[in-house]
Amino acid sequence: MITRGHFIGEIVDAFTGISERVETRNRLGITDMSVFTEAFVGELLNAVLGTDLHSLNDERPNEPGLDLGDTGGRYGIQVTATASSQKVRHTLDALTAEQAKAYERIVVFCLGKKQTSYSVEGPFKHGVTFDPEKDIWDFTEIARMVLALPLDKLQAVHQVVRRNTVQLLVELEVPDGKGRYPTNGYDKWEARPPLKCGDGKAFLKFYEKKFDELEDETKVEIAKALPTLAKKLRRLPRVTREFLAMLIERREHREPRRNSRDAAIHAELNKVLRECGGKVKEELDLLIYEGLVDVDGEDPHESGAPEIFMDLTDCIPLREGLVDFIKSRGLTVRQVIGGADLSAF
Repeated sequence: MITRGHFIGEIVDAFTGISERVETRNRLGITDMSVFTEAFVGELLNAVLGTDLHSLNDERPNEPGLDLGDTGGRYGIQVTATASSQKVRHTLDALTAEQAKAYERIVVFCLGKKQTSYSVEGPFKHGVTFDPEKDIWDFTEIARMVLALPLDKLQAVHQVVRRNTVQLLVELEVPDGKGRYPTNGYDKWEARPPLKCGDGKAFLKFYEKKFDELEDETKVEIAKALPTLAKKLRRLPRVTREFLAMLIERREHREPRRNSRDAAIHAELNKVLRECGGKVKEELDLLIYEGLVDVDGEDPHESGAPEIFMDLTDCIPLREGLVDFIKSRGLTVRQVIGGADLSAF
């Protein structure tokens, strides 16, 4: 059973991690905050306070003074990385008469650590009431509020924190001397394999020995079709290539019900749906886009269940001899198709 202590422990740990990351940035002079950070503070405070805070910058970019406003008029919040006396005073001086009237309480929320004392004295513009002892918050202040919450609200706060902390910590990473971040979007992209494709001579020799002698025009067609197929395969995500390899491995060995294709490699769609635990539709969509497969489900009453046709290439001899050639070279479909490696051809 998950206890209050578990929720509070994870919340406090997250607050500490965020605050320390912000303090590191502050020491380096990096005090800008992302829109995501501001949105997180709004969502967090809504869960803690029961407010309806929303971004004022959505309504008016660079809204002076405040970043978040409560629809119910209780709180107007400025979110900042640092909360020096000068920064707080600047925030209060930037308030508009409209803002002063709209919100009962103005709060400065510091993502780092607030000072132990402040020299910010009134009177303030537009008759605003502001107490530096009570109206400057940091994560320590929010942690105190969290401790007093009933279990259902505590769990709601925990969900907000858990859902956002990982991304927030990434947003707050500090770049190295070359401007590179520990976590970056480039690293998340799968590297494409190098283009691996033979000149077709090995395949031609195999095909003419097993099937028929080819005309020169067809030999040229095969030589052009091979690199085209190799390029299509390397453009696919690895998992999609592996899905295609499995389709070929588990192909039907009887004639297709729909005889509209020459040298057809085909599979039963319904069988694939049952056997594959992955996202079949998404994988098929990618393969169809590249022209490697097609799904034919026309005339189900006459022709039966839909079939997947692995066209792979418009070159009929290449399609006809591909699987047998792979076997003849002691290779597997997974190595050639899944690995996008046609160098043996």
